Amino acid sequence: MSYGSALATSYSKPYWDGLVQGLIRIQRCIACGNCQDFPQGRCRHCLSENLAWIDASGSGTLLTFSSVHRAPSPEFSKYIPYIVGMVSLPEGIQLMSRILVEDESELVLDMPMSAKPIQWPDTAYVLGFEPKRKTS
Repeated sequence: MSYGSALATSYSKPYWDGLVQGLIRIQRCIACGNCQDFPQGRCRHCLSENLAWIDASGSGTLLTFSSVHRAPSPEFSKYIPYIVGMVSLPEGIQLMSRILVEDESELVLDMPMSAKPIQWPDTAYVLGFEPKRKTS
């Protein structure tokens, strides 16, 4: 099944299907407990093929970010500027993702983030993160 420009394989289909459902699915190795992303056929830590899918918490911490002012391809030119960042999840992985704010002045390193799968033109869904909203 095609997800726009991304092609779901037997390894990655649960990941893409999870985004459609609003979930971040990652692989966890049954043998050693290591979590990993992007989906692969073996654990990157111990090389076991015994992997299971888990739903990640959807929370994370902003490690770094950058504003993109030059499109990597013509398809992205209408979205300039946009912000990308690296978010650390409690499951032990780091994800590079679109950061969903209007201006980088809204961001502070180490701030709590929440995952938000977003529909991207010509693609099913991609992963985004936004600052975690404080609840009163």
